[in-house]
Amino acid sequence: DSAGPNKARTVVTLECRIFDSDLDRDRWLASPDVLFLWSDHPDVYVRRNLIGTAESVQQQLQRFADAGVREIAVFFRDYPATESMAAFMTEVVPAIRLAGSGQ
Repeated sequence: DSAGPNKARTVVTLECRIFDSDLDRDRWLASPDVLFLWSDHPDVYVRRNLIGTAESVQQQLQRFADAGVREIAVFFRDYPATESMAAFMTEVVPAIRLAGSGQ
């Protein structure tokens, strides 16, 4: 790294859950079984995390990339299932464009 060893490193930590549709997302958010996941209104939870369809998650993640974020720790809310992780790696990550990297 040309910035040297003292360069500050910021890692953003986000929760992720990818749904087939907004209706599926809204049903999940309204479920009494998942209300304990957030302390804010569900809309705030969605804005602060990567929650939605693959396309909406890609748009959310692109905003971080555009702001210069290069490291993100992602916790998948459907664990131990792997559907969100698979969609994240096959549909979301390949669509992200990094400024200045030619991607």
